[in-house]
Amino acid sequence: MIHKFGFFLFGVIVIIIVSLTSCAVDDPFSSDTKQGLIFSEDTIRMDTIFATIPSSTRSFWVYNRTNENLRFDVVLEKGNQLGYRVNVNGLYLSTTKGSQLRDVELKRNDSIRVFVELTAREQNQEEISLLEDKLSFIFGSGLRQEVVMRTYVLKADIIDTWTVEADTEWLSTRPCFVRKGIVVKENATLTIGEGAKFYFDSQASLRVEGRLLCKGTPEKPITFRGTRLDNIDKRIPYDRISGQWKGIVIGHNSYGNSMNAVDIHSAKNGISCDSTEDVQRSKIEIFQSWIHNCDGYGLSAVNAKIHIENSIISNTSKNCLAFHGGDISLNGVTVAQFYPFVGGREKALYVSEQSPLHFNMLNSIVTGYGDSEIEIVKEDGSKESVYKFAHCLLRTNLPTAQNDLSHFENNVYEEPKDTVGVGIFQFSDIDLQTLYYNFRLKKGAKAIGLADPKSAPRTDYAGRQRDSLPDAGAYEFLEN
Repeated sequence: MIHKFGFFLFGVIVIIIVSLTSCAVDDPFSSDTKQGLIFSEDTIRMDTIFATIPSSTRSFWVYNRTNENLRFDVVLEKGNQLGYRVNVNGLYLSTTKGSQLRDVELKRNDSIRVFVELTAREQNQEEISLLEDKLSFIFGSGLRQEVVMRTYVLKADIIDTWTVEADTEWLSTRPCFVRKGIVVKENATLTIGEGAKFYFDSQASLRVEGRLLCKGTPEKPITFRGTRLDNIDKRIPYDRISGQWKGIVIGHNSYGNSMNAVDIHSAKNGISCDSTEDVQRSKIEIFQSWIHNCDGYGLSAVNAKIHIENSIISNTSKNCLAFHGGDISLNGVTVAQFYPFVGGREKALYVSEQSPLHFNMLNSIVTGYGDSEIEIVKEDGSKESVYKFAHCLLRTNLPTAQNDLSHFENNVYEEPKDTVGVGIFQFSDIDLQTLYYNFRLKKGAKAIGLADPKSAPRTDYAGRQRDSLPDAGAYEFLEN
């Protein structure tokens, strides 16, 4: 036993001596190399950012795959003139040190990580500018290697909190970055002109207690969206991820709101209408608009008077449209429930007789992944409620009860097993891999020619004339 212990102790001592000797004779670092470094990327693209707003952080790896330990300098060529900030393996290239690091050491077959951020200063250009700098890795041998940093910068109006207390027009087409929110007070009207673009931060919303008038055009729509301009990966922009901002709230005493050619996307809830007392007054009218990709409802309302025409409401975690009573009129609308982020998505259309209901859907499409995408919740003894579907393509079962049949006229019903002309297969340009959705009809869609020529809108979502045999939904089909 003593012999074995002595042998073990001798082995431990030998290992310690060898380790210490190895450290003592480790190869020196050299800057006299012709081989240089390997980079995981030769160009760092920060996508597009707003001037004065810090970017997200990008990073890349630097590898030493030579047989020697290397020493080099790292230099940010334009210093801090453009607003780039660089951290090399935990060491910041500060302006006090000339935006450079001296004698950075990297052992053979080892690597270091470099982090890059940018806060761009205001540019003189009106719209967009390109900021480009280089990070140089310099050796004593004269070898110089570069990684390019390239970013497009949008000049934007920055709003922290904006309270609209009197009638106000917003006619600028320059991007508007909203940090906390916009509130339109009672007795005030905010009018937004064509081509306006509002980018809301994650906790920001637009709340309307007065009145909101959006006067976009199909050629120059008004956009409400989140602030992320970069990509989640090389193929998918963050803008296609839901829940990027809070959405639009129409308050209890707000009436007479109107939206023409508005794009609302990637919000928590697209439009939420608080309950109202006067269902005779219009809560909101929506024309040629798109509410898309919401982490809650597309549009929800309680006991409100709402008209929607030539519009798309699509891809929401909860219902695309949810109406609890009210006076609802829909014409030439596409309601599509193909929300990609959860399996428990709710139905495309929810209608409840919680309050007296007058619901009229004409010349429209209701579709989605589910076997049935329409839910009608009836209240016992609700004699004041009336609802009607006519000349629509509906993903639901044809009612069998005679009382229910009276509410459905000249509709076509999607069969879940069908793979031609219905469901996701009726639309011309949808890419599930990149989360890109375009709800134009393609040849063979069962919605083609389904609308009633007498009641269908004269034009479609894109502003094109409908023909003598118009199509159901927001888009009129056109042969290429």
